[in-house]
Amino acid sequence: MHPGSARSRRAVSYPVALSLCASAWLVACTQKAEAPTSEAVPPVAAEPASGLADASGAEAQRRPGGGGGPKSGAPAPIPTPMPPPIHATKPTADEAAEAGAGVEPCALTQSELSAADCQAAQRALDAARPGSAAIDAPSRMRQGQTTEVTLVLQASNSAAAQQAVLDAASAAAGSARERATDHFAPLMGARMQVELTGDGFEYKPQSNAVQLVRPDATTSWHWLLTAKSPGKHKLIFTTTVSFQDRQGQELQLRQTADYREIEVAVGFEGVSEWLRDTKVLIGLLTAVLAALAGLFAAWCVFHAIADTVPL
Repeated sequence: MHPGSARSRRAVSYPVALSLCASAWLVACTQKAEAPTSEAVPPVAAEPASGLADASGAEAQRRPGGGGGPKSGAPAPIPTPMPPPIHATKPTADEAAEAGAGVEPCALTQSELSAADCQAAQRALDAARPGSAAIDAPSRMRQGQTTEVTLVLQASNSAAAQQAVLDAASAAAGSARERATDHFAPLMGARMQVELTGDGFEYKPQSNAVQLVRPDATTSWHWLLTAKSPGKHKLIFTTTVSFQDRQGQELQLRQTADYREIEVAVGFEGVSEWLRDTKVLIGLLTAVLAALAGLFAAWCVFHAIADTVPL
């Protein structure tokens, strides 16, 4: 064969081979683009039992077309379902308000409160109305004497309520003499706090300081009162419209005060104190007189000796 004819045939066969390869590559790319894609998450392959299995598996993956995918006879893997997205539960209006509610200055209570508590306290004060109150206390006492003092409230200022508190206070006084029952009309809410103060006495509460009051019934506060100092003293009864916030704290909204004067006479306790003080004074005077008598005796002895000694 002629050498020139062989070179011409090879020159023709190279372009043909290149065009065939290009056509095969375009067909493969077209088929890959048209193939449906799957969103399934491939299952995690189980760990091999030994190092030999790892080596053989890796060798099979390096060989083209070998060992990487599932076997032709094995069933296709089941796609793992993705968990649904987690959406945060929307809080209710009350929960949102309570979670975002911070404390702020409340002008009514002069303290730090949440907006809800401050508004509730204002509503409690707006609902307060004049009520009926009666005091049972003695007008005279003896120093060292102990007696019971009573305050009766009813959340109504009607004539029937006024009579009811007076009757309840008189019943507390019983048949005791030198006692008087006074009536006054404090501002009252559904929740009331009562405090008894004044100098010259010792107080022991016999009931809760804060109690609920009603317009159709009486509520009483009691104290044991002991007179400590003689003279004229005042008992001050302070009634307060109270409000309890969500934290359980008692807040004072509005106060009304009334008082009763008591004359305290000097009693056995006062006499005992006077005698005790007198004994101390007498003892001091005796000591002073004894000291003076000793000095005088020493002076007399000194002068007697001086007179007997010749100059």
